[in-house]
Amino acid sequence: PPMMRPQWSWGMPGGPPQGWRPMATMLRPAAPCFMPPAACAPKDPHGRDFDLSTVVVNFANVGWHFGERVKRRSRGMGKPVMDYEGVRRCVQHLTQQMRLKVVGVIYENQWGMDGEQEVHAVPEDVARMCEDSGGSVELTPRLTGHQHRSADDEMTIKCAYRRNCRFLDNDNYRDWLQQLKEDKVRDWLNSYQEMLHTRYFFDKGTSTFELLEGNIPAYMVAEGRLQKGKGKGKSKREDMAALKKELWHAPRA
Repeated sequence: PPMMRPQWSWGMPGGPPQGWRPMATMLRPAAPCFMPPAACAPKDPHGRDFDLSTVVVNFANVGWHFGERVKRRSRGMGKPVMDYEGVRRCVQHLTQQMRLKVVGVIYENQWGMDGEQEVHAVPEDVARMCEDSGGSVELTPRLTGHQHRSADDEMTIKCAYRRNCRFLDNDNYRDWLQQLKEDKVRDWLNSYQEMLHTRYFFDKGTSTFELLEGNIPAYMVAEGRLQKGKGKGKSKREDMAALKKELWHAPRA
């Protein structure tokens, strides 16, 4: 005997019976879904969820870029290049516009400008914005020895690793990708820098802070789609060409 479909239509009380499907869905294959299932959300090798609502910020890097690019200061001018106004604008953008939790990393007693004044600490209003967002300001100890000259970079990476979150700095960290002493932190950085390392710029014309977030959704990066051999093409160039076409329809994430 022919297979009988359960009799039901939209608008009938009680909801559809078990096993009911519209005839259209029985006759054609389901359309591909580009949204990654929640159950397949990426985790790091330790089974930790990524916290994309938190960002660790290297304050000295941000302040230096603002002082150099916007204020046009340079070494030898008698004033520090580092400017806390750049840090303030960065934190305001991240906490007020993007609603992110901000953890700032900076050397203790960091010399810098704030307006026309020279200061040796993070301004209170900047620290308060970090704390009000649920974050904090973490002070890097001043250590002697050449190998500790970039201790704030190392601390930025490790603070982000412990939180499994984003970190903001325009340094590419090429030396740390190879020379970080702690294996699990180094492996984490090599595996997830593409997804978690956030860059930025200051618009000299308007003095505004903006993020450079790229055009690849985070879930694609976490899946390793940017690594050679992860696609179906014969080369990385073919893989990236296919990925670019997929981006035309992929959801933002």
